[in-house]
Amino acid sequence: MFVLVERTTADPLIDLGMCRRPNVVAAAGGLALAQWASLVLSIYLSLYLQQVLGYSALQAGLVALPGALGPLLLPRLVGRLHDYAPNWWTVVGGALLGAVSLMLVALAVDRGDVVTLMLALLAFGCAAPLVYTPASGFAMSAVPTAAYGLIGGFTTTARQLGGVLGLAVSGMLFAQVQAGALAHLTRTERLGTVQRHDLDSLVSDGERGRRLLDSLPRPSAQAVLDSANGAYTAGFTAVLLATAGLLALGCVSMLVALRHRMSGLTGETGRPG
Repeated sequence: MFVLVERTTADPLIDLGMCRRPNVVAAAGGLALAQWASLVLSIYLSLYLQQVLGYSALQAGLVALPGALGPLLLPRLVGRLHDYAPNWWTVVGGALLGAVSLMLVALAVDRGDVVTLMLALLAFGCAAPLVYTPASGFAMSAVPTAAYGLIGGFTTTARQLGGVLGLAVSGMLFAQVQAGALAHLTRTERLGTVQRHDLDSLVSDGERGRRLLDSLPRPSAQAVLDSANGAYTAGFTAVLLATAGLLALGCVSMLVALRHRMSGLTGETGRPG
């Protein structure tokens, strides 16, 4: 009933037309994709470091630390950057840097190269504030002052939806890739039905996984463990590359939506972006 009334009234309580403006759409898309990538990377990276590479929780935290330096140190610098560059430059540039960083993370994960991984995480950490910090102001520049509350809620919701959808979609992709690799493992090692179910707990260091390894001869146990870790790595790599591709596609979409900006036009309110 609320939607029906809002669509027919001349003065709606929530003017959703504001949310269709190019600046607002581009900012919301950038925030959604950035949150998508951040959550996917942090969750799968933690298990990769501790279970696949065998690091302790402290060691894993130290390896992942470079990714936290950007959000901690760069927001003030990014704010000053806005005095010299349009907001859309930083939003699109941050998303593009995030895509390149995720591809480097995928390469490092596939090779088990921790040094490259830390450098890629540092780059990704620098990309995040380039999107988060200016996006809201970028959206606000396209609407009247009275609509700031609406647009602020819209961009916040877009960011949260990006995280939710990111975990759901990446989880499905990861499960498919990992299941394919584990199916190949069960065929080559001739594992029984119960043992195939136990494989799922290997990477999570579960009790069933440990029992499975104890039931196998030592060479076979090591081969099964290596293959299970390889299956996780394959799934993680696929998720990273898919997310990087999505960020790159988002950059292209934002550029298309903001083509009027690149032709020298200002936003609807007359303020430069």
